Amino acid sequence: MNDLCKLTARQAVDLLRKRELSPVDLVEAALSRIQEVDGCLNALPTVCADRALLNGTKIAEALPLNHEPVDYLFGLPLGIIDLK
Repeated sequence: MNDLCKLTARQAVDLLRKRELSPVDLVEAALSRIQEVDGCLNALPTVCADRALLNGTKIAEALPLNHEPVDYLFGLPLGIIDLK
């Protein structure tokens, strides 16, 4: 498993704010983990990898230079499951 997937949200956000980690790194780690385990779980039937990477890139470019938080979860990849 990728070590980035083991980070807590607080640890990941701290690394994002320090620019020691980019949102793209987190998205790539999450996509890799999804590919590893979702075949047997089928928890995420629709994965929009291209959109996630594009959004991660946009977020990385928008990170403030002064490291001030824009949002508490700014830069973290999130999985949304539709339970319809």
